[in-house]
Amino acid sequence: MKRSLLILCFGIALSGCSNIDILNDSTSDDYYGITLLETTDLAVLPNDVNWAIVFPGPFRWGAIQTNSDDLPADWHWEEIDKLVADAKRENIELVGIIWPYAEWDQVKCHSSNFVVPAVFSEIGQSPYSPCDEGLYKNFLHELVERYTDDIHYWEITDSPSLQQPPLARFIGTPEEYTKLLEVSYQAIKEANADAYVLNGGIAGLTSESIAFWGPQFETGIADYIDILNIQESAQGDEISMSAYHSWFDIYQLDKITWITRVSSAEKFDSVDKVFYTQRYEN
Repeated sequence: MKRSLLILCFGIALSGCSNIDILNDSTSDDYYGITLLETTDLAVLPNDVNWAIVFPGPFRWGAIQTNSDDLPADWHWEEIDKLVADAKRENIELVGIIWPYAEWDQVKCHSSNFVVPAVFSEIGQSPYSPCDEGLYKNFLHELVERYTDDIHYWEITDSPSLQQPPLARFIGTPEEYTKLLEVSYQAIKEANADAYVLNGGIAGLTSESIAFWGPQFETGIADYIDILNIQESAQGDEISMSAYHSWFDIYQLDKITWITRVSSAEKFDSVDKVFYTQRYEN
């Protein structure tokens, strides 16, 4: 049974924020979701929240497929199976974050790249684009197909413009991320044409973020995005949707828009869904 009390809130970049109580907000229940930080216990969610992202979550290539030769029947599905069963019991719609990293794959073409110390060690220390595109597509197809009836929303990595350790969760050029998103989009749609694909969140309108995403919007990355995903910056700067929309208008972007990481308890104009980042005390 889900709890009715939100205990404590922290941003993904580990910055603090004040307690919030969305139970007293008059906005539709379907507008709010929660991004759970470092827990997979969906029972901690408030009774009126029916959407959740588990961060970093269990959708990690190398944790599921531990060897390149393993068949899907031998992959490690247990953690996801449990999360999906819990989501069904709690009536929660999940958004899965895809982490396209497997150590056995990364060593094929990234062995000379530097090891990346990470805040979230589960992601691994080599967050570069997959070396074997075919094996990655096969993994993603098997994953999405297995949970076709259970998970309908997939985010491809997280905040890929943040490339400095220890916050780096993807390291590569804008062109490399566009290719990753294209390959992921194709694999997901082949497995489930009705699934929705989110970009790894745009982490604020910083110069770093604009330099990363601008070239991709110019060259058509939006073709591989069903839901445009925005996040609070690593510094926790206030999200200005008017500034975002002015920027999106330059590229004629007209997409469903979600905010999937934010610490402030407020409704945002022209945003279809908001996920507040939460950590709960035991």
